[in-house]
Amino acid sequence: MFKTLRYLMLLFLIISCSNNDGKMILTGHVKGLKKGTLFLQKIKDSSLVSIDSIAINGSSDFSFIEPVLEPEIYYLYVRLENGILNDDRIAFFAEPKPITIYTTLDNFATDAKVSGSINQNKLEEYNKIINRYSDRNLELIKESFNSRKKGNDSLADRLDKSQKSILAKKYLATVSFAY
Repeated sequence: MFKTLRYLMLLFLIISCSNNDGKMILTGHVKGLKKGTLFLQKIKDSSLVSIDSIAINGSSDFSFIEPVLEPEIYYLYVRLENGILNDDRIAFFAEPKPITIYTTLDNFATDAKVSGSINQNKLEEYNKIINRYSDRNLELIKESFNSRKKGNDSLADRLDKSQKSILAKKYLATVSFAY
């Protein structure tokens, strides 16, 4: 405990003494991660690329310093020591300021708590709305399938129109968040 506290104090001292204009300082903790590698990733030329990594061996605290000119989405990804890759990625808005991520190894993406990014709240709100539309669309697909199975084509056609309406609403929600 004392050793971890000492490392954190040293990290904060380094951060406070250096000029970090235009740099994101990403720190955090992955509860339950003893050995593995954390990757900082972003999309470049329509491909997801790793731009930095850190090996975790014992302490599950991490820190990345990355130049960020403008807010954009980055990802945090974990590979365990035995080579197992988690399918979960933590998507977060990177900004040129300190950002903190706390999560657990068991529920890497779903337990993630991101703080320090103004745009992160907007991203989370957007994801909630899009998930709501996606859930409703899945319900409509199920209802349409069941109605076609029962031979009720008129109901299935109405449900298909509702699906198109949901898709249009999903696009409008995306456009409204873009502005």
